[in-house]
Amino acid sequence: MLWRSGWLRQVRLAVLEKKSLRASERDEASRQAWRARVRGVDPTRFVFVDELGSHLGLTRPYARGPRGARAIGSAPRNRGQNRTTLASLTLDGLAPGLVLEGGVTTRGFEASLEHVLAPTLRPGRIVVLDNLRQHRSERTRALIEARGAELWFLPAYSPAEIGAALGAVTPTDAHRYFTHGGYPPLTRRHPRARRAASRRRAA
Repeated sequence: MLWRSGWLRQVRLAVLEKKSLRASERDEASRQAWRARVRGVDPTRFVFVDELGSHLGLTRPYARGPRGARAIGSAPRNRGQNRTTLASLTLDGLAPGLVLEGGVTTRGFEASLEHVLAPTLRPGRIVVLDNLRQHRSERTRALIEARGAELWFLPAYSPAEIGAALGAVTPTDAHRYFTHGGYPPLTRRHPRARRAASRRRAA
């Protein structure tokens, strides 16, 4: 009986272990079909388009502080209206974007395509969008195909790929992102020069 009670206790603990959640929209078959579809396609053809929302009060909810003391920060109490930034990314870097007041709407997205993205498209390009409802209008497809480009939609939401994408970013990538954004490139100095500069600051 002792071994049986021990076995039942182990089963009970196994059942109560924390489970890993994933998006119910995720379709593994669609993701595999997407990988097969893009395999062998020249990556220079892809134009990835996405949007993000922000406001003046956007700040990190956590911070480092002394042990036992609360970290103090500040952010505007009146955070203002939400804004949506639309942009596209290719192997050449970020393309011109557009900032909309409020959330993105179908008409707003179509306007961004017509006046910002479409003029930059070349025949043979593949515009990749997620499955947001505002992306799926007939006018969106017509604007893209009128430039000789194709419209592809990503498979259903796959959050597991976000961590893999972030893990693939190297320090060299980060430096290039900053340079592309107009920030001056990092000048690496010899260790002796850094030590001499530290001594000068200390004096």
